[in-house]
Amino acid sequence: MNNESRLLSKIVSENKVNYALERGVSVEWFNDAGDKNLFKFLHNHFTNYQESPSLELINDNFPTYQPEKVIDSIDYYIDKVVEARRKALIISSLTGAIQKLEIGRAHV
Repeated sequence: MNNESRLLSKIVSENKVNYALERGVSVEWFNDAGDKNLFKFLHNHFTNYQESPSLELINDNFPTYQPEKVIDSIDYYIDKVVEARRKALIISSLTGAIQKLEIGRAHV
């Protein structure tokens, strides 16, 4: 299980959708399609009803989903996912810059 899935499990098990949204968690934070869809559901439910959906309601819509037991705090997982996203953005930016330099050098 990765930190994105752990974060999602923590949000679900502690009914912390509101807190996650306040901290800026968004669907773009999740790479796995299943995690993305579940977070979209959580976000939409919270937007419509101003509460986190129950595990029963989540299971009605995502029958195979079971949150993992995670011990660390939600803030820890948010920080870990932010850190990973920053690294990925830096790598992507550097890769793009290197490709542009190589293309420019090829045309010289």
